[in-house]
Amino acid sequence: MAEGLCYHGVVNASNDKRMLAWAAAAVALAGCEPQPPEPAAQNNVAAEQPRQPPIALPQPEPPLDRERLLLAVVRARSAQAAGLDDREAQAELDGDRFELRVRFGCGAPPEATPLANPTLRHDADARTITIEATPDIGLADPLVAALGGEGIEAAEGFWIPRPWILQPACPTGQAASAVLGPARVGLAQFFTEQDSRVGRRDERAYSTILRLEEGQDPARPLGYDLIITGRLRAGPQGGVIRCLSPDPNAIPACLIGAEFEQVRIVDVERGNELARWSRG
Repeated sequence: MAEGLCYHGVVNASNDKRMLAWAAAAVALAGCEPQPPEPAAQNNVAAEQPRQPPIALPQPEPPLDRERLLLAVVRARSAQAAGLDDREAQAELDGDRFELRVRFGCGAPPEATPLANPTLRHDADARTITIEATPDIGLADPLVAALGGEGIEAAEGFWIPRPWILQPACPTGQAASAVLGPARVGLAQFFTEQDSRVGRRDERAYSTILRLEEGQDPARPLGYDLIITGRLRAGPQGGVIRCLSPDPNAIPACLIGAEFEQVRIVDVERGNELARWSRG
C-alpha cells in the first residue's frame, strides 16, 4: 500500500481473504491515526516559552553599625559648630535600627584595667573573670542635663571609648596613648515623667562571670565586645544627635538618643556570647 493512503475494505472475496483484508485494513487505519509529537519537538516547544524572572523580595535594611553612627556624629558636630540647620538629616535617623559595638579588655591581664568601663576582675584562685558594664551617663553630669533639655527625668547610657576609631577594634599602642581633648560621644536613652519605668537600670551594672578552665590564660588578645542594639530616638527637644560645646574653638560633645532593646557581651576571640539582657 502506498504511503499516506488508508485502506477501507475488500468486496466479493473469500472468507480467508476477507479476514486477511480486514487485518490489513486495521493496520492501515492505525497508521492513519494522528500521532503525538516526538519528545524532541515537545522539548523545543517548552524551550520557546519565556521564563518569568524570580520575584525579588524586599530585604530589610541592616542596622546602623558603629562606623555609620560615628560618621553621623561627625556630621552633626559639624552642623552644630557651623550653626547649620540639620533637622532634615536628624529626622531621617529617627527610628532607625542600630547595633553599637564597644571593644574592651584587649590583650592586657584583667588586673591592668580596673578604671575602665566595662571592667574586668580576675580571680586566679576561683579561675573566674567578672565582667561589669556600668551605665556611666546620667543627669548628674551637667553636660548630659544640658543636652537632654527640659522635661527629662532620667538618662542612661554609655560614653563610647575611643570614638575616633570607626571599627570595633583593639587600639594599637599609638592610638591608646593619643590625647584628643575632652570631647565625648555617648549613646543614651532619655526618660520623661510619662515614660514607663520598666527596664530602667538605675545605674545597675550589666554583670556576668566567665569561668576559666585550669591553666587557661585570662588575657584576651582580641578583647570583648559590649553590643547595644535598639532604635534611634529623637528627644523632646528634637534631634537624634545633640551636640554642645561651651567654647566655639573646642570640639563639641555629642549624645546619640536611643531606645535600648538588648545588651550583650561577646568573647571576640572565641565568638561566643557570654551574656544577654533584654530591655523593656
